[in-house]
Amino acid sequence: MSLRKKFAWPALRTLIAGIGGYVVIVTLGYQRILGHHQLLQIVTGLVAAIVILPPAIRAMLTRRMPRGALTEQDERERLFELKATRIAFFVLAIALMVSTPFIMHARGGRLEVIHCIAVAIALSYLVKFGVEIRYHRRGY
Repeated sequence: MSLRKKFAWPALRTLIAGIGGYVVIVTLGYQRILGHHQLLQIVTGLVAAIVILPPAIRAMLTRRMPRGALTEQDERERLFELKATRIAFFVLAIALMVSTPFIMHARGGRLEVIHCIAVAIALSYLVKFGVEIRYHRRGY
């Protein structure tokens, strides 16, 4: 398994776990099971985990495989990353266009806007890492 593929797997798993927790916590917040301050603290922790864990795992993998980390990306790996980013951009654009009517007619205001944008960004990252792993597995 290539090092770039090993970088994509932990990022994908962390993102899936973090977004799953985010959706559950926000749902509990809307059902008034959690208070506003509890919701804010848990969501902040989940977002921090999504942002901090993938680079930390990447550093750990780099430390375990220093030779693989020092090699530059070849044309194939660069192509995989560019293709995955291109597809993820379109997913992000479509997700934002689909969420726009919900944002415009939301009663809650700014909080719903933040949730819609966060879900759109997370969805695009899920697609990016998933497509990157798929291309590495297929080899094209």
